[in-house]
Amino acid sequence: MKNLKKIKTGLLAVIVCTVLQTNATAQNFNEIIKSVASDRATGDQFGYSVDIDGNYAIVGAPYDDFSPFLGAGKDRGAAYLFVKDSNSINWIQQQKIIASDWNTGDLFGFSVSISGNRAIVGAYKEDANEFSNNGAAYIFERNANENWSQVNKLIASDANTNDNFGYSVAIDDDYAIVGAYGEDGDTLLNGAGAAYIFKRDSNIIWIQQQKIVAPDRAQGDAFGVSVSISDSLVVVGAPYEDHDEAGINFLRNTGSVYAFKRNGNENWQPLNKIVSDDRTAYDQFGNSVDLKNGYAI
Repeated sequence: MKNLKKIKTGLLAVIVCTVLQTNATAQNFNEIIKSVASDRATGDQFGYSVDIDGNYAIVGAPYDDFSPFLGAGKDRGAAYLFVKDSNSINWIQQQKIIASDWNTGDLFGFSVSISGNRAIVGAYKEDANEFSNNGAAYIFERNANENWSQVNKLIASDANTNDNFGYSVAIDDDYAIVGAYGEDGDTLLNGAGAAYIFKRDSNIIWIQQQKIVAPDRAQGDAFGVSVSISDSLVVVGAPYEDHDEAGINFLRNTGSVYAFKRNGNENWQPLNKIVSDDRTAYDQFGNSVDLKNGYAI
């Protein structure tokens, strides 16, 4: 891979290129199956968000309007779980899930993530605690009978209007992270953004562990538009951030990504700020991120 940049700790690397060199050992990817929702309807936008882990996949449809249990509701949203069959070829729809407090305009399914027998679904337009568009995220777990049930609804400890909590979500085993790119911090930093890390306790309750923000946070950066978590590392995108690693060389909306690491005391500490080596104004670097086994893209 070209242009592989190592983070100072040596624990994480970021791929800043989009082209992979081909060689004699390159692997070809072939379409196995096209999947659609069993109750597909006009405007659902099935596939707006997707994630996969092992034999399970989750697909968001944030503009889905119908539940057989609750009837119709405009843009309430849904997510669909798929499982790979024993032949390892076909992916079968396992279940359609909705929020326990499914409501008009919540956009449940705008963001999704899955890890083992746990999944998280964001609904960033949900009016949590009566704050308009504060947002929420929902944790589901799969039981021994292969049924997925909601176990927790997550909201930020400092929930406020238009935080957009749940715009991005990611889950890895007992940890989850939720982005809230509209979070203000204070009235002088409108849209600086934040992300919230949750941990599952022994009673299957997900507790907010920490709120993280960019060390150089500024108004309008939108930190939290994208998030990812893997083991003790997280990365968070801030696509409207304007400065390089040193906080200089202003380029409007060039974008940045921030890496954090969990220490032995369960505190998440900043590692470093990542920017592209060919940064240009309005690139929005960090608009999407992913992280796995010490590598990030």
